[in-house]
Amino acid sequence: MQIRPVRTAIAVAALAGAALVGTAPVASAAPQSVATSSCQINASLTGLAGKTLVAGGAPVSAHVSFTNVSGKALSTFAEVLTAGPTSAGPNDALTIRGEHGGKWMTLPYMEKGVIGFHISSPGDDHLVAGNVDAAPLTVSVPKGTPTGTYALVATSIGDNLGPATHATQGLPAGFHGCHGGVSISAATFKVVAAGKPTPAPSTSTAPATPSPSPSSTLAETGGGSDTGLIAGGAAALIALGAGAVVLTRRRGGQHN
Repeated sequence: MQIRPVRTAIAVAALAGAALVGTAPVASAAPQSVATSSCQINASLTGLAGKTLVAGGAPVSAHVSFTNVSGKALSTFAEVLTAGPTSAGPNDALTIRGEHGGKWMTLPYMEKGVIGFHISSPGDDHLVAGNVDAAPLTVSVPKGTPTGTYALVATSIGDNLGPATHATQGLPAGFHGCHGGVSISAATFKVVAAGKPTPAPSTSTAPATPSPSPSSTLAETGGGSDTGLIAGGAAALIALGAGAVVLTRRRGGQHN
């Protein structure tokens, strides 16, 4: 197996996820989908969409799976999770844990906001037809995390990749399905601050509440533009190359 296609696979999956994470949601827009026939690996993320997570509060359960529906063994593939606020771009603010073999582990970020769930590398066994990589997840938000709308996006690709740019063109908010050979399953949810005790009523007029300082957001997003984050993250992933296997659970024909 050549390293180049594997690096491309990682970058394309990351770009597709980042394109959705860095896209502000469209008001009252229903999730959109298209036929999955052109995707070799179907991504599915459930249990998280529409939830409200409290910074510093209890985690929320979810489940992710990636299924090889190509009808053949794949030697090049990438199964990736991308996380971050929808108004900015991928970041590593969320704590995501997964269960495998009865043990829970915190999934490490390969790059800002990007987790390599299962990525092919030279010498690996092929991803056999019908293989399922799946795991229950928990998603939690550390105290002090900026509030807003966040997304977790599962993306997967096989060896039928076109130009990498196709993965990020025309992806609407709330997209679920197949686009340019990349399978995408996105969940958006709210992050809120922990509740504070209600202050005693006062007869005096309260001063106007100042607007939150944008400095932290600007420091993280470079002035609100996510283009740099997406491109920089993809470039870093290409440089990392292959060999990332964070958490896998194989079913349907694949044996350990």
